[in-house]
Amino acid sequence: VADAHTVTSNGLTFGQASKGYEFNLTANLTKNWRLQANYSYTDTHFSNYGVELATWIDHEIAYWRSFNQGSLGMGNGRTIEEAIAFMVAGFGNQANLANIGEPGLRKHKVSFFTRYDLPGERLRGAYFGGGYRYQSKNLAGTNVDNTVGFYGPSYWRADLLAGYKFRKAAVKHLGGFLDGLSLQLNVINVFDEHDPLITRIQPDGVSITRALVQEPRTWRLQVKLDF
Repeated sequence: VADAHTVTSNGLTFGQASKGYEFNLTANLTKNWRLQANYSYTDTHFSNYGVELATWIDHEIAYWRSFNQGSLGMGNGRTIEEAIAFMVAGFGNQANLANIGEPGLRKHKVSFFTRYDLPGERLRGAYFGGGYRYQSKNLAGTNVDNTVGFYGPSYWRADLLAGYKFRKAAVKHLGGFLDGLSLQLNVINVFDEHDPLITRIQPDGVSITRALVQEPRTWRLQVKLDF
């Protein structure tokens, strides 16, 4: 009896359709200065979301209600009616969110990156650059009537880098040991943006049940040797 009413998977099926567009621009502003820019827009809609799970839920509710509701409880301390309400609300929140759009989707994305190689014989091999990334707000929930979407905040990041690639002329006195060696320092999240990224908001529009912590400012030294 227990096996017949035990879930053996944690997934569901659905139809998904996405549309959008993307633009890329690469420009060499000067011999030593390069710029790259990107913009994309994506919109996603679902259909037939979890129909097999909805059928299973209806079957289980009928089975659970065949017992005395006042005298039996679930293993997690909930009464049968509380467990039914919890299960129906959990599935309903997911399905209703999917009817509005893709949960977590950030429709608009923008990025810029530039790099400048220092000119001159003495500075040849040295370079610096930076990038900027922006992503729009994400769908995180709906209201009780499932007519209005709730959204988490948009976010942006700025990164910097500086590096040097050793040239043969600069390392020949070392017997070629450094030939092909390059060093690069990366600074990720330069302005240390740290506000949590909200990914799940309950129908009351206030209760936040899931959020992601952003990675703080990070320094990374990269060493590369081509041989």
